[in-house]
Amino acid sequence: MFALRRAGYEARGRLAPDGEEPLFPEIVRQLPAYAAGVVDWPLGPVPARAALEAVLPPTALLVPEPAPPWTAGWDERDENDGFRPDWLQVRRLMRELLPTPKSVTRERMAEAEKECGALGLDGLDGSEGDFATLWTTRTGAWLAEEIFEGLTRLCDVMDLEPRLRDFAEEYVRRGMTVEAARAFMLAQ
Repeated sequence: MFALRRAGYEARGRLAPDGEEPLFPEIVRQLPAYAAGVVDWPLGPVPARAALEAVLPPTALLVPEPAPPWTAGWDERDENDGFRPDWLQVRRLMRELLPTPKSVTRERMAEAEKECGALGLDGLDGSEGDFATLWTTRTGAWLAEEIFEGLTRLCDVMDLEPRLRDFAEEYVRRGMTVEAARAFMLAQ
């Protein structure tokens, strides 16, 4: 069913979010991004720091984000003999409906939640809570992960401000983007 509806999701994702309530702060919405929310590099250390500060959760997360990568094939079982989790399909949907940080809005989150129901997906990964909160946090985690990975590549060519290391340590403490934050700290 996703394949049949994909063109509609892509078309909706291309529409400007005029009049919609943004869920990310302005600094995050202004990140240069390709489709599917991939941050366009080079991104300077100052906007990177501001974006990291903006998506850092206020307290430690109950469950680390982002979810661990799926290492099995799309229709294969993983090492624990489990099938792919619903969040993989929800992420595909999110990348179509909300392709850039600017398009992460309350209205599109409501639309994504409704589509998850229509597709038979558990958009909350079996947890209690609010779909928009979970997926805004998760999307922020993926953005932060990309920023840390980009900053790690920049460590070889420029001196980065020490405050970025403090942010990386805080990300580790709060359980968000832990692997990318640790890799960044090791590269400095």
